Amino acid sequence: MKKDGLKILAIGGSFSQDALQFLWDILKDGGYTNVITANLYHGGCTLEQHMEHIEKNLPAYTYERNTNGTIEYFKGETLLDTLTAEDWDIITFQQNSGQSGLPETYDTAFRLYDYVNAHKTNPNAKFYWHMTWTYQHDCTLRYFPNYNCDQMTMFRAVVSTVKEKILPKTAPAPGYYYSGIIPCCAAVQNLRTSYMGDTLTRDGFHMSFDRGRYTLGLTWYCYLTGGDPDDISWIPAEFPDLARDLPAIREAVRNAIKSPFAITPSTITQRL
Repeated sequence: MKKDGLKILAIGGSFSQDALQFLWDILKDGGYTNVITANLYHGGCTLEQHMEHIEKNLPAYTYERNTNGTIEYFKGETLLDTLTAEDWDIITFQQNSGQSGLPETYDTAFRLYDYVNAHKTNPNAKFYWHMTWTYQHDCTLRYFPNYNCDQMTMFRAVVSTVKEKILPKTAPAPGYYYSGIIPCCAAVQNLRTSYMGDTLTRDGFHMSFDRGRYTLGLTWYCYLTGGDPDDISWIPAEFPDLARDLPAIREAVRNAIKSPFAITPSTITQRL
């Protein structure tokens, strides 16, 4: 992975917004320079809705771009506008969280991939699948009944669906679409087995502004670059107490990279 001029685009929604909140700063701490991290945001957007926006060329997105540590927001963008705005090195996809464990909703993933692949401006761009996390046990979001309002049922459904629909199109499979699967689902679930418990969201499904978002950013960094979580010491100034949580977060991320479709229990039972 080149360390200068890395450009990452997420085609997603609020879950990729959570994942990218701290990614620019983590990449900088990891020695990356002239980085762009960007999110193509439409809240709760499904794969099917992305394709509808493409087919109708709808300015349905907010383009959230970070080039210097501060996120800029550009409203009323089309997917094609953003896709061709930069020679992206990495482009990620995800399903809406409520449909993330429903395999019948994934066929559009390949139509979306085909469109993005046909219109990308960097011939060497790599594509990754963002495997999103499960809801908190007491979540009241309307999608949770898809999984009997049970976190472990949802976890098994997400893992099973991604293994069935995405993994066969992932390297090193012949003619693969995706270079990898970013294991945020496992990282979050691993961390829930630590002293933190099931307290990583701010509303039952979006990640907390501190531990949750930091865990996602570190997961993306380690998975996409091959970096070691122990090499990252940066924490956001507004959350100084995160320093006490770094051992548990690093362990959760490291184990997710090793076992992306399983829950690895934490060995850290108390906060520093």
